[in-house]
Amino acid sequence: MTVTFKEIEAFNNGHRDSIFILKSSLNKIKRGHSMLDIGALGVLVVDSPSKIHEYIDMFNECGEDYALGMILGYPPKCVLSFSRSSRMERKDFGTLISGTFSFMCPEELKDYAVNYMKDRYGLESQFIVNK
Repeated sequence: MTVTFKEIEAFNNGHRDSIFILKSSLNKIKRGHSMLDIGALGVLVVDSPSKIHEYIDMFNECGEDYALGMILGYPPKCVLSFSRSSRMERKDFGTLISGTFSFMCPEELKDYAVNYMKDRYGLESQFIVNK
């Protein structure tokens, strides 16, 4: 039996165009892809080389957190809030789970994020308060 994470399965089936996974999980990617090492253990896997260039441009302009969140398809206001917040501030964020997407979001952006995921991907969402 092979264990495949939901994100990898969604990428392999064409439901996601980018994912961030551990390097040790690369052997589970079955679809054509480009990739970029991010950090010691992680890799950004995308469906086209242009997304790697887009990530690098955003990284140089806005930083890693912003670039990664945007390439992964998270709601832009949540990405911006996360990228501008400190680690202490992030402790007050909740987690929004929507299909194979899972990301941290401040509670004041919860309704925006739920609507964004519904409008963009047709996904229902669940917001979990991390306290």
